[in-house]
Amino acid sequence: YKKIYDDKIIICATNLIKSIDMGYARMIINKNDYSITTNTILYKENLQAFIPKIDKNGYVESGYYLAKKDIFYLKDGSIAILTEKFKPAGQYNRMKTTDMVYIVTDKDFKVKEVKILEKEKSKGQYTDYLFSQYLNDDNDVVFFYKDFQKDDESKDKNWILFINTLQNGVFKQEQTIISSKNDKFMIYPYVAKEGYILLREYNEKDKYNQIRLEKLNY
Repeated sequence: YKKIYDDKIIICATNLIKSIDMGYARMIINKNDYSITTNTILYKENLQAFIPKIDKNGYVESGYYLAKKDIFYLKDGSIAILTEKFKPAGQYNRMKTTDMVYIVTDKDFKVKEVKILEKEKSKGQYTDYLFSQYLNDDNDVVFFYKDFQKDDESKDKNWILFINTLQNGVFKQEQTIISSKNDKFMIYPYVAKEGYILLREYNEKDKYNQIRLEKLNY
């Protein structure tokens, strides 16, 4: 979790106090004079205004805690931390995940905004997060995750791909279906060059089996 620039190195990681996870820490190393600046975010003290049920160790509800998935370093000095509500497996229960939680800070590492990206509960898998990429010369970012959802009208259950962009400080989300009932088709997303996504489709109609590169809408 680090980003190297011409004049500095920025590191963002878990803030451990007496070996206990209490939040996040940022360290900036100045490459010119080797001076170090540190800032911290505490779960309860700095996030409770956005996530009322969070406790001092990052637990949010019913045994779920915020598991880090990715950290984005933007050119304006802000940092975004992507987490997912995760509950480890127990003696009689499988591991579970629920919502994505997107924490946005300003250039001083103060919490500016928290977005709760609601999704269905996933059982028996570690995460629904896929991958991310920077856009526009590291000024913006896009990240992807999937969710297994039921359509209220058709009652079909399908995997949905969520495409999330943070551009010029504005968050936008798009969705697209990547599976169908009875496995008639399944689309697997892969990371691609900047501004694109690679999609590999398996379809019961052979002529639609293909790999295609699609431009993101941003």
